[in-house]
Amino acid sequence: MTWPRPVRPAGPVIPGRPAVLIMAKAPRPGMVKTRLHPVLGPDGCAALAERLIRHAVSVAGGTDGVTVFTAVEPPDALGEVASLIPDGICLLPQRGADLGERLAAVMSEVFARGHGPVVVIGTDAPTLTAGRLAQAFGELARGRDVVFGPACDGGYYLVGLTRPAPGLFALDPGVWGGDRVLAASLVAARRAGLDAGLLPALRDLDTPADADALLADPLLPAAIAAALRSSRPAVPGHEHAEEPAGLPVSIVVPVLNEAAGITAALARLRGDFPGCELVAADGGSSDGTAELAAPLARVVSSEPGRAAQMNAGARHARGEVLWFIHADTRVDPGALGQITEALADPDTVGGGLTLRFDQSSFALRYVAWTSNLRARHLHWVFGDQAMFIRRSVFDALGGFPGLPIMEDLEMSRRLHRAGRLAVLPATAATSARRFTEHGTWRTLAFMQYLKLLYFAGVDPQRISDRYRAGPRRLARPRPGPRATRRQVRR
Repeated sequence: MTWPRPVRPAGPVIPGRPAVLIMAKAPRPGMVKTRLHPVLGPDGCAALAERLIRHAVSVAGGTDGVTVFTAVEPPDALGEVASLIPDGICLLPQRGADLGERLAAVMSEVFARGHGPVVVIGTDAPTLTAGRLAQAFGELARGRDVVFGPACDGGYYLVGLTRPAPGLFALDPGVWGGDRVLAASLVAARRAGLDAGLLPALRDLDTPADADALLADPLLPAAIAAALRSSRPAVPGHEHAEEPAGLPVSIVVPVLNEAAGITAALARLRGDFPGCELVAADGGSSDGTAELAAPLARVVSSEPGRAAQMNAGARHARGEVLWFIHADTRVDPGALGQITEALADPDTVGGGLTLRFDQSSFALRYVAWTSNLRARHLHWVFGDQAMFIRRSVFDALGGFPGLPIMEDLEMSRRLHRAGRLAVLPATAATSARRFTEHGTWRTLAFMQYLKLLYFAGVDPQRISDRYRAGPRRLARPRPGPRATRRQVRR
């Protein structure tokens, strides 16, 4: 079993009785597109949902040789949805406690009626085309068991199967609606022995940020664009996401076995910084990370090791600014504008963001405070602060030093000698797992110990080995046998 690979160009639609199944929610005000309420209001969101249903039906009907089904939620809304779609489309009720149960039930019903293969779509991907559906059927015709269309939010806009596979949808109910749906589904496919393929990624329309990005997409249908523009003010906080003129930025993300979260991480970066080039530098992942990243970023291969991977990514990047962001770090969308402003000073060669953690405790706040103090006064910027560097300076320094550890510390020291380092107020929120796993205070002391070893000239490979081993557990003294009074007297 291999992990999914990007699909090849589509061939003819698969023979048999192919079907397209549309999962649709009744366009009732207050019940659909609720995250767009601040900009469209409940009635505007209902009108948008109605146009999205009509578009999905039009796309499905434009695929040659398929039968179209529409599964409606809630079940009592069959009549409402029937009034929106052409005659001849079979309507089915959605039944089940969560989306996974509803998907499994309606797919099983369509297969039981003698149709197959079946491609399921939602109504949330307005740039989906009939050509993309034909590509999905073509991939199934070439022998795939299942094909997914990744959504930029970590879910999927399409899933196609050649036969029923209810286990594919038996995910933890808490996963549905989150950013791990695709990753969890790929794991389920592998466990079921299904050969899975991936189509190019598309953006779902769920949030104001999605609306902004889709309105700039020439493939967005005019009717949906009109619904989005209707009574819609500018969304605050998104004007900074445009690419700064004359200063192209390349985001380099070093990855190694990040399948569980890479789709969501790259989709978030694409959504927040659509003007930036996105490069994923893979260090030889064995869990399908590179294949998951391919629809969202340029993927380059490298030897494992952060320094080697970031250098490989930089070699393939085209930007004048190189911005290195770890896959488990969430970057403030306002950071790009601050980077542009900082680099307007020709003496500034690079810098980083203000560190914070994705969990909160006094100990973690103290670690972040001391890290930011260190960055501002000692000019030590570490990788979890989303370091950015002028390309010309990066090349002049020869890239990151080829160290197995402390490459970010050494790079920031070299950068400081070359010019000014700026620590920006925009935040980089990184995972606290490394600290909480062994105890925050103990891990903090351990990290300082490793820095002391580095400055003392200890071989970096030995320091790296020690880092991977983690802080030593404190030995608890075993209580000895209690002495009786008689033994004491003796």
